[in-house]
Amino acid sequence: MAALVPFPKSGISATYSPWTKTLYLEAKGKVPGYLAGAFIRREDWDGGLRFSLRAFPLLFPEGFPPPSPKQIDATLKVPIQLPISWLNSKSVLFETANGVYTIPIKYLLAGVGPADEPKNGLTSSNGQTDGQASEQTDEGRVIGSVLTPIEVPLGAEANYRISARIPPSQEGAIVPLPSVKLSFNNEFIKLVDASYEGGSIVWDIAWQKLPTEEGTNPQAVDVTTSTPHTQFGGLTTWSRVIQPYTVEFVVFEKK
Repeated sequence: MAALVPFPKSGISATYSPWTKTLYLEAKGKVPGYLAGAFIRREDWDGGLRFSLRAFPLLFPEGFPPPSPKQIDATLKVPIQLPISWLNSKSVLFETANGVYTIPIKYLLAGVGPADEPKNGLTSSNGQTDGQASEQTDEGRVIGSVLTPIEVPLGAEANYRISARIPPSQEGAIVPLPSVKLSFNNEFIKLVDASYEGGSIVWDIAWQKLPTEEGTNPQAVDVTTSTPHTQFGGLTTWSRVIQPYTVEFVVFEKK
């Protein structure tokens, strides 16, 4: 039976990618040599996200010299859309033989992580919905939101059109220009065409490589719209909205 592993907090990390909607857990460091097959397990817990580091103890003959510590790099990928207003999306609990650690979640895109814990009884996203949150960056304060993914079935030879409205620039203010960006894994998705139509940017995408290998279907495509707003005193606040698309390879039956 797998047992908890003695492990330092410094070797544990939690990272969230809004592009793939995945929480990545990693435990990297040394463990006692009498343990084998170290792995990260998600634990059932109603209070939030909880994980543990476990391994299988090895049996050695009596009088056998203790084995040297061994290096491990255990990882776990958890598909999830964060932040969630009713769930602690700032950190995870991570259990080891040394105790239970609180590990902060690092968000790979500024502005989509949860805000600081409120002091007025509201939720962890400051009472907002649809995964909204804010963060202070070198660009200024960023208010981010990840919308509900749009499901897209896409055949082998088909194209899919994505359009996004380009926000108007703020008149009479010296601020950066708004931007709209398309992001995807170019190993599997390719951009066929792009154009500007009546205040919107339009992209046509198709398969670069069919995602037939395990774990590659569906693919994530994101449209990120960043809009600057100048406030009193010249401060800039950004609103950053991500519209995810879940593009799934399908085979259409001929009738």
